Amino acid sequence: MTDAILFYGILVPAAVIGGFLRGFAGFGGPLFMLPILSFFLSPPVAVGVMMWIDIFSNVHLIPDARADSSRGVVIPLLIGTAIAMPVGAHVLLSVDPVLMKRIICASILLMALVLLTGWRLRSVLGAPGYVGIGALSGFVMGSTAIAAVTPLFLGAGHRSAAQNRADFIIWVFFGTILLIALLTWRGALAAGDTVAILVLTPIYLASVILGTRTHRRASDAVVRRTVLGLVIVTAIVGLVL
Repeated sequence: MTDAILFYGILVPAAVIGGFLRGFAGFGGPLFMLPILSFFLSPPVAVGVMMWIDIFSNVHLIPDARADSSRGVVIPLLIGTAIAMPVGAHVLLSVDPVLMKRIICASILLMALVLLTGWRLRSVLGAPGYVGIGALSGFVMGSTAIAAVTPLFLGAGHRSAAQNRADFIIWVFFGTILLIALLTWRGALAAGDTVAILVLTPIYLASVILGTRTHRRASDAVVRRTVLGLVIVTAIVGLVL
């Protein structure tokens, strides 16, 4: 009973913050929640729980994203992801759990610091470039459940923030479905995880809705600073503890 109180006492507030970030910026929820989940669950199980929780938020976000998304961007991303994600999932399930926790947190911090520099691509990407980004994103997401590579490169491109957000939402929806299928096939989801998913999902989704409404009134600069600040702090705490 004490362990359950501690688990939900920490994870419920994390779901509130993570869901708000997901709706506010289009990404960031799993980045915030995964290090916290990894304190209580093995990395493969934490990834599986997070993916189930987050997939419902994507269903809510997709209708608004469809108008601004581009098939010329999303389809090549998904092709690359489908190729590389199974390799990443194999790494996730093969590496030592303690080491995997460190890799998750280190990857989060690295992605956040790169985003913080404001780095941008010099030229417009074609389909082969997006396939390559999709492959790298699929490998990283498969091995750590971190989907920060895609928004990193999309944000470094020349499309608008609204278009980048929409492309990411569509891409990560299908990427999450693929990752759930891979983890389920490999038996990474234990029976007891269903309770955590059922408890945390409605809280996360309600916060996603609130974050989406807040996003419509916020500038890109505010969104960027808020997400990166929280991600960096979370990653550092995960590496130290």
